[in-house]
Amino acid sequence: MKAAKGPPLRLSVSDLGGVTEISLQDLTPPPVDTTLTEEERWRRAGLKPTGEVLDPTRAM
Repeated sequence: MKAAKGPPLRLSVSDLGGVTEISLQDLTPPPVDTTLTEEERWRRAGLKPTGEVLDPTRAM
């Protein structure tokens, strides 16, 4: 069976003790803001351009 064209999706099915939960998640990444510099993109991610955490007290 061929996959339909469209956004990437994740389907999860869980058994919760007599109840079945079905979850569908859209995995499409957010669009890239082309107006930001590379340094600004790193900062928004909470990192320095070297990959270090900007604020170690708020580490992930």
